[in-house]
Amino acid sequence: QSFPDATAAAIERADAALLGAVTTPPGIKGYRSPILQMRQRFALYANLRPCLSLPHESCRPGIDLVIVRENTEG
Repeated sequence: QSFPDATAAAIERADAALLGAVTTPPGIKGYRSPILQMRQRFALYANLRPCLSLPHESCRPGIDLVIVRENTEG
């Protein structure tokens, strides 16, 4: 089971959840991506990607933005 009920229950009890990198293994029939299951179960319709410029001579200083992506695919 790629997204166990116990994991979902723990997330429901928490104030927040931190998700690391997730990949879907190729060629496994019937496999459901845990990230897709999480998005559907908790109605996570947006993905926020904060971006800051780091000090470097070739970078424009002071960039601080958030990219908002929709997660309604699937």
